[in-house]
Amino acid sequence: MGMSVSLVAVALLALSLAAGPSHAGEWDGCGVGSWVRVEWCTSGGRAARSYQVTTTLKRKREGDLWFEHRNTRGQQFEDGLIDDDALWWGKSWSSRDTVVGFENVVVEGRSIRCRVTLTETRAGPPCGNDPLSHWIDRTWRWVAEDTTLAVRELRRVSGAREFVYEDGHITQAGDSTIWRVIRMRDVVWLNGRPQRCTLTTVAPCVWGASPEGRLTTWECDGIPTGWVRQRHEGRDPKTGQLVVTTTRVLDYELK
Repeated sequence: MGMSVSLVAVALLALSLAAGPSHAGEWDGCGVGSWVRVEWCTSGGRAARSYQVTTTLKRKREGDLWFEHRNTRGQQFEDGLIDDDALWWGKSWSSRDTVVGFENVVVEGRSIRCRVTLTETRAGPPCGNDPLSHWIDRTWRWVAEDTTLAVRELRRVSGAREFVYEDGHITQAGDSTIWRVIRMRDVVWLNGRPQRCTLTTVAPCVWGASPEGRLTTWECDGIPTGWVRQRHEGRDPKTGQLVVTTTRVLDYELK
């Protein structure tokens, strides 16, 4: 059972950024049969563990993607990414972008002028008899005005999700997170091939048993995952020990 749970966790890691806002289209650009092999390692807290999982794109249809995940012991399962905003957000939803100001962001010692945009997404309840009226997600983005930069979005702050109920009371779920660019041009070698990456961090970031921590990612175009390496640092909630989880792409093939 422990291996099965770990297999699921690693496979989801292989898709994590592919399903997120930064790299939603990475798998979309791949043909059926494309695959990526990812190694997942954790140290600290409990005994060190290491697994490998190969994720293969099995089917594509109208934006929906189905995958097969197989580990080195031959265990496997399938899952998918469904491109259905109504399914994710509810029956009714809308999104609005508003420029709220300008601010300089410092990257690698350079001060870069950015336009700050607030994206507010409001979604209706998933069913008609729900006591929830709607919920709201708010994301602030700092986008460089300099169009010659290798990366233009330099910072992203995502607020906690706000739930508004029919009786008027409001609750929140989740934590605010800050994603930022640390280096615009980094190189990671993969099987003798240089991969040009953007080094980013996001915090706090929940991962496994660690309720919070920091995730460092070497984001890379042209790889199905959208990244070539990730490192998460957090604390074991029971022992307080530092737990480091690393994932890295070992190989991949595009069809």
